[in-house]
Amino acid sequence: MRYLITIILSIIVSFLSYQFFAQQALVYTNSDTSLSAPTKRVVDLENFGLQDLENELIDTVNTVKDSVVSILVTKDFVMYDGRQASGLIKQQIWWGSGIVVSPEWYILTNKHVVDDPDASYTVMFADGETAQAAEAWLDPTLDIAVLKVEKSLLWDRTIAQAVPFGQQTQVWQFVLAIGNALAEFSNSVTFGVISGKNRKLTLDNENLYAWLLQTDTSISEWNSWGPLFDLDGNVVGINTAVSSLGENIGFAIPISQEFVTATLSAIQKYDALTRPFVWVRYIDLSIEVARELDIDAVEWVYVAEVVDGTPADMAGIRPDDIITHIDWLLVDMTNPFLYQLFTKSPGDTVEITVNSEWISKVAQLVLSNQ
Repeated sequence: MRYLITIILSIIVSFLSYQFFAQQALVYTNSDTSLSAPTKRVVDLENFGLQDLENELIDTVNTVKDSVVSILVTKDFVMYDGRQASGLIKQQIWWGSGIVVSPEWYILTNKHVVDDPDASYTVMFADGETAQAAEAWLDPTLDIAVLKVEKSLLWDRTIAQAVPFGQQTQVWQFVLAIGNALAEFSNSVTFGVISGKNRKLTLDNENLYAWLLQTDTSISEWNSWGPLFDLDGNVVGINTAVSSLGENIGFAIPISQEFVTATLSAIQKYDALTRPFVWVRYIDLSIEVARELDIDAVEWVYVAEVVDGTPADMAGIRPDDIITHIDWLLVDMTNPFLYQLFTKSPGDTVEITVNSEWISKVAQLVLSNQ
């Protein structure tokens, strides 16, 4: 009987201790906001209905719509009078959408919208005001471009917000696409969910994207791609492609605070939208790939080749190494190696953790731009 009472008391004490420390851990977690996303609205889920969802959507659109812009693409064509040229006429040939991402007057858009060097680009804001794009930078590796307009025209404009890397969208999360439909219906809104993450897709028969968001939100050239938002008003992606084989199968390049910062930093450092280079050939690991390579690992990154004399070589990275972390953030299907690199800019120093013959080591690597 004495032992039974002792056991019961132990269980009660253990339960109360667990509740106490769990509460303390919750308080600590909630107090650490150094990398937290914008504060989420508190929703009473027990009494949440369709009218509440509608109100959420309306609030989100009203919050972000002024950060979305239309991009009108025009080009000069020769006009003929009878059999001779009589002058040039400017014609609109394309349209697109973009988003204001910096108070320094930078606008993020798709590369395929602004990749004609002979065209001119006019940015139209939600209130109808327009401005000529003064400069454009194209990403050599992604369907991403940045436009810049004059300072005075972006005064007091709404700046789009993005969440920190690692706190991005989840599968089945609601998202909104906002764009310029048919070159005249600005701030057209479509609504859907994230259907999948880290989708692989080859664009333009040359560029393989390996970490795209898939969404059933309606996107196409008719609503001009544009930004993808979560219900807290954060931009989470730039819509880039749609499948021609099925309905509502679209893809977006994921966007984070670090990605935007790295993009603008590269422009400011090099006057070019350049991405960091690590001078290694590598393979993203999976169960199938690891089995083929006879490697006892099911994720991370396998280093197949290192270029001699490069920063990677000098940092001590060798063929057959397994890269597990960048700056202590795990490399896996949720945080792919390449996208983690693209949250950095050339010239940054990163710490790369590798398993070399299953001995873990940390290498400091200066990222290059070529």
